[in-house]
Amino acid sequence: MGSKLFSALAVVFAASAPALVSAAPTFDEFSLKSGSTVLNLSGLTPVSAGTVTSVNIAGTYSIGGNTFTIAPLTTGNARIFGNDSALDQISLTNSAITLTGGAPSDLTITYGFIFPLPANSQTYGLQAGGVFKRGLTALATGDTVNISSSPLFFDGDTFSIAPAIDLTGSFKVSTTNTFGPLPPPKGITTPISCSGSGGVGCTSAGAAYLFEAVATIHFNQVGDSVRISNSFDTVSGEDADAVQAQLDALAAADLAALPEPSVILLLLGSGLAGFGLHRLKHARG
Repeated sequence: MGSKLFSALAVVFAASAPALVSAAPTFDEFSLKSGSTVLNLSGLTPVSAGTVTSVNIAGTYSIGGNTFTIAPLTTGNARIFGNDSALDQISLTNSAITLTGGAPSDLTITYGFIFPLPANSQTYGLQAGGVFKRGLTALATGDTVNISSSPLFFDGDTFSIAPAIDLTGSFKVSTTNTFGPLPPPKGITTPISCSGSGGVGCTSAGAAYLFEAVATIHFNQVGDSVRISNSFDTVSGEDADAVQAQLDALAAADLAALPEPSVILLLLGSGLAGFGLHRLKHARG
């Protein structure tokens, strides 16, 4: 999948120095994958206001012989957004994602936004919550979700360098359809260095990074859905305490939005390197 030109971004960011001045991030990618088929939807139209860039992702999509519907849960759009305020944040929110036709299958959702890189080393954190649905009240046995996120740094040609350890949380329906928030109350955090990961120009004027997230949902029956009433969120910033405080606030919002807040699904893993299996190429141009 082609990214926006890094050279053009570098000129824009350098011209708007200092780098710490917040502006809306640049929408770079949104794709859906089922089986071996990838549907590139990076041509969707973003809307920017203040420090936020959002993209309406609602629609019905036929991919690899299966049909998926993404619809808003409440007023407003089913959407992804990037927010470049005191912290960098990317989110998938207000979405009901349903396998409406085909056969039991996986749907992999990849989305990303490009941000100025304010510091070579930052803390990155992941928080998420939602609920599976099968019919009116049935347990969605066999449904799973795996959520991963990572910064991708510039290698001199593309945004293709990701750290060896990524933020990953996996959930499997066992006794309840509700999942999240991620391990309460802390979520998952890790410090990541651009130069330590092999990135180029990490401290240069106009330095930038691609903040990417991947959610893979397994639907075990046609008609199953996952409802993201609050959001899947990834946050980064120089101040680890500020990142943690934001994750705590997101966890509280997840709990408030979930219909069964007292029951948490099994966390199967964190800090795994499986994210790289889903990463798409980001060619220049």
